[in-house]
Amino acid sequence: MRAVVFAGPSMPAVDVPEAWIELRPPASVGDVYCAARQGADLIGIIDARFEDGQTILHKEILYALSRRIPVWGAASMGALRAVECAPFGMRGIGAVFAMYRDGIIDGDHEVAVSHGPAELGYPVLSEPLVNIRATLAAAEKAGALSAAESDRILSVAQGLFYKTLTWDTLADAVPDAALRDRLRAFLPDGRVDLKARDAGELLAAVRAADGDDLAIGAPTFTVETTHHWQAFVEHFDGGAPELSDEDAAVLDELRLDPMRYAEAVLRAYARRAARQVAAHGGAEDADPGLVDALRGELGLTTAAAFRSWLAANRTDRGALARFLARDAGLDETLDREAGTLAADMIDDLRVEDDYVRLAGRARAKADALNGRDVAGVPAEFVEFDLRDLVDWFCRSRKVSMAFDDLDETARSLGLNGRQELHVLLRREFEYTQATNGQEGPVTRDDSC
Repeated sequence: MRAVVFAGPSMPAVDVPEAWIELRPPASVGDVYCAARQGADLIGIIDARFEDGQTILHKEILYALSRRIPVWGAASMGALRAVECAPFGMRGIGAVFAMYRDGIIDGDHEVAVSHGPAELGYPVLSEPLVNIRATLAAAEKAGALSAAESDRILSVAQGLFYKTLTWDTLADAVPDAALRDRLRAFLPDGRVDLKARDAGELLAAVRAADGDDLAIGAPTFTVETTHHWQAFVEHFDGGAPELSDEDAAVLDELRLDPMRYAEAVLRAYARRAARQVAAHGGAEDADPGLVDALRGELGLTTAAAFRSWLAANRTDRGALARFLARDAGLDETLDREAGTLAADMIDDLRVEDDYVRLAGRARAKADALNGRDVAGVPAEFVEFDLRDLVDWFCRSRKVSMAFDDLDETARSLGLNGRQELHVLLRREFEYTQATNGQEGPVTRDDSC
């Protein structure tokens, strides 16, 4: 077993002799996700950064829970996150968690403290409100303060900025001298460090954890792969999400078709780049029309057929819509960037040893056509002629083009609309006729 516990100022320096318990500094964004990816069997959250860095995301906690990794929280930000994520399976421990859960307190200001650096052991420089509440409750129980007096002192504490809130500053701010003196008299022995107490309780629970504690149920939720989450994943682990056994087996089948595999790699890499561009422009829009269009292409005309297809492909309509939105974004990005990639594509042809062959073919075509104007087809006949050319090209080269949107087909080839596509195909047709189809192949023979 391996447990990772994030702790800092809430838990005084403790000796943890168990080699399987790893204490880490207060959690920052990505730390819980990385702990889950690194093989933690149990994650405990006590402290987290909130002012000097980005704090942990709820979604990375959900990710860990979706992997059936127990996540426990207590004392400070851990208690707050435990309340927020309890419906999804996170476990809260201690009194601070119970106060958040029962609505006695809310907001992270209740547990916020000012503290020194890690090198000095996170020395606490202020007093959190939850500790003040617990101490005042203890003073009431001991008869040192009445309930009304406790409420008055708490009201004063709530009016002080958390970084300046100490027992001294609080006592100085109490207007009643006699009450102030009684508070000071109670503090040396009566102070309650509730956060430290709860932190110790979580650590004790981790030490005592057994198989039953680690056995959490299957998640009742899905961690949606939005482009923001994908960017998060790519940042923290290089974009290598953990695949299910079934997905890994599917990928092995794809590898048996090397050309299709190479195409999938290129499109996936391009899609990631498109997401990074889109991430600066706001949230993705899941267009339901894209789903309907795909259903039409796949012949899924009935709701039952569509539901069956979704189940077989281990997805749902929402996730499919978001993917199609990202894929449409990829096509838009590629169309927009195609012109700027031309020089890189030429360089690629050189290193793949295709440049000389294609340049020779281009010169031969120019000689065969001898400057002939192939763009002279009257405008009213271009549409019909183009469709005939597309049909000829697809049959002769055994390729496919989208008849329903020839402008989109043209843009996918880096052309400015169907007029340029018409010229491209008309020149190819006339060249083929002029050479009786003996000009040689357009594409290289890559057969095994």
